[in-house]
Amino acid sequence: MYRLVLLSALALTGCVVPAAFLFDERVPACRLPALTVSATWNGSDLGAIQGLCWVGPDRVALAGGHVSIREAATGDLVENLSAKWANHYDVARSPDGTLLAASKADGQVFLWDAATGREWGTLVGGTSPLFEVCFSPDGKCLAAGGSGGTAYVWDLATSRCIHEFQVRARPFRCCSVSAIAFSADSTRLVTGDYESWVTVWDARTGQELASFEGHTGIVDTVAFSPSGRVFATGSNDDTVAVWSATDYKELARFKMPNSVKRIAFLQPDDLLVAVGGTPGKIVPASGFIQATRWTTGRVVARRHLWDDYAEALAVAPDGTYCVAATHKGEVLLWRVASR
Repeated sequence: MYRLVLLSALALTGCVVPAAFLFDERVPACRLPALTVSATWNGSDLGAIQGLCWVGPDRVALAGGHVSIREAATGDLVENLSAKWANHYDVARSPDGTLLAASKADGQVFLWDAATGREWGTLVGGTSPLFEVCFSPDGKCLAAGGSGGTAYVWDLATSRCIHEFQVRARPFRCCSVSAIAFSADSTRLVTGDYESWVTVWDARTGQELASFEGHTGIVDTVAFSPSGRVFATGSNDDTVAVWSATDYKELARFKMPNSVKRIAFLQPDDLLVAVGGTPGKIVPASGFIQATRWTTGRVVARRHLWDDYAEALAVAPDGTYCVAATHKGEVLLWRVASR
């Protein structure tokens, strides 16, 4: 027997948009529209998987010790894009699906043609590791941030770095950029850092628009809603906060089972998925996958990860299904299906 947890999605306007969120705990298979995929498969040859993204409807790219494209249904290798143990922290797909980008420990961002796997170019941001990478929704820019406390923005047409945003650090401390995301209209960039601050930048002029202490711990993740009206931040203080994208006021805050590593919105805007956990030391690791309706704080689905924790999460571009990856290399897929 296996368990299906179904969610109905309620739009911010009050209109009901039927949807289903299916956690399939049976191995090996659950069925998606036009695609049958495994519930889980093992990608531990990559080491700890820290970033992933969808590459078309049936493939995913994963970043860990190297960057690899796999069949979503089986985990079978399609292509290794980089040398093994090159230490990539994150991977992202351009909005038009033509490029893949991965951030590296040496301060560079590598880009590949998503169709052929050939190298497209390299963007240099410095010598410090770059933890996070993202494309602007209009496809014109790419941003990355990392341990140097700087977020870089490049113009993809020229490969030129057009902005360097330096986050604030406390005296005698080095602050790292630990989260980064563009607004839905590509005009703003939001960063989160090790010092618990959230900063909003004008992606066109480089001006700082707002900065506030969003959490009491590291801000590990930031994501905008599909409509662009709100954005959310997650932290190792075990909370997720939701903010207005216009005046940056806090709209909601709720506790999670553990440290939050990645968050993503689903359609409609009030349904949010988070993954995370903590590594085991004296006691075994403990992780989770959780869907929450942030307008009420109601938990609508949760899955515990025993002796493991999740560090990567991605929603398919069409919003129909999701994938998460754990520190030990387990990849889990589940479905968001109209009903």
